[in-house]
Amino acid sequence: MLFRSRRIALVVTAAAVLAASLAAGASATTEPVLPLVIKVQLSKDTVAMDVKKVERGTVAKIAIRNGSAVARVFTIGGLKVTVRARSNEIMFIAFQERGKYPYKSVAGATVHKGFLQVV
Repeated sequence: MLFRSRRIALVVTAAAVLAASLAAGASATTEPVLPLVIKVQLSKDTVAMDVKKVERGTVAKIAIRNGSAVARVFTIGGLKVTVRARSNEIMFIAFQERGKYPYKSVAGATVHKGFLQVV
């Protein structure tokens, strides 16, 4: 009988620990996240990004400025946005996996490339 009561106490303790850990994790996942602002400058000669490396899990607000006289298509992480000549666009992306995220700026036959490192 003593063995059975210890086993029940152990099961109840394990259930309490599991419930507490789930409750603690649930509150952490609903907190709002402020995005990291990454500025991208497009020109007829180059594409420049002010951040070269971010941590995994980063949510980024990418502010893109096209200083050229023609529209350019900017692509990163499978997302694409067309930026009109001498205007701005914004895109949001969450970097969930480590590695290199290639980006490029395209206008006609002109292509400028680079990559963002996610660590």
